[in-house]
Amino acid sequence: MAKAKVTEKNIKLILQGSMGKAILALAVPVVINSFLQTMYNLTDTYWLGQLGTNELAAINLVSPLQQIVVNFGSGLTVAGAVLIAQLIGASKKEEAASMASQIFVCAMIFSIICAGVIAIFTPTVVNWLGADEPTAKVANVYRIVILDMPFLYMVNIFAAIRQAQGDTVSPMFLNLTGILLNVILDPLLMIVIHWGAAGAALATVIAKAVPAMISLVILKRDTTGVRIRLKGFRFEKSKMKSILTVGLPTAIGGSTMQLGFLLMSRNVYVYGTGAMAAYGIGNKVNGLITLPSNGIG
Repeated sequence: MAKAKVTEKNIKLILQGSMGKAILALAVPVVINSFLQTMYNLTDTYWLGQLGTNELAAINLVSPLQQIVVNFGSGLTVAGAVLIAQLIGASKKEEAASMASQIFVCAMIFSIICAGVIAIFTPTVVNWLGADEPTAKVANVYRIVILDMPFLYMVNIFAAIRQAQGDTVSPMFLNLTGILLNVILDPLLMIVIHWGAAGAALATVIAKAVPAMISLVILKRDTTGVRIRLKGFRFEKSKMKSILTVGLPTAIGGSTMQLGFLLMSRNVYVYGTGAMAAYGIGNKVNGLITLPSNGIG
């Protein structure tokens, strides 16, 4: 009930309140949420850096591969937030629920297929990037982290559906739960149990799986807002067309940028493992700097 009141308050603020207050109320939690999502990778980077340069370079070889698909999926997130918000604004709650279900199923199918494909071809790509044998070995172990992709998509779709209803706080706290788990599990699995890169990857997968399962339960049981319905699900051509029309430009733009980072990695690795490790750290710092503009945008 309290969540419903907060959502109604935010919707009223958007439609009738001050534009400045609306932007701050909605954008600040989104920026914080974006920062929390980057913390998964930053936490792994910190602990792998404690193990050595090869481990630090390895994560920077695998991450761009993962981010290409993640950024492409951001198109689904954008489409979800926009289309669901339009339907809610038009007082078409049932249509909004149907649209949410279409987007959710599309995201799950896409993420599972991509996770499998990337897991299979990671060794080939890592060798093409020019990794030496020790770094390539770590990178091929760390690719376990790619299995988190369906969970990441699940949380992102949850965020899109909640944000379309004016609720930017719930996704933020959900990601905070995952980050706290990752902060605990990383040193436990990597250092205490001595699983190294595999421990870092497994910690991230578990830390994302927990909030993903929570988000799925909320989306299926939500009685006050938009919820997904998977029983008797069928693809709807008109809704699929709308999703592609709205989301595809963002998807292509985001994934193309990450492809550029991947290609740059090949050039950087010519200068050695240390250069690759430093380049990856620089990209993460740059990502943190641009977070506020991405969140508000």
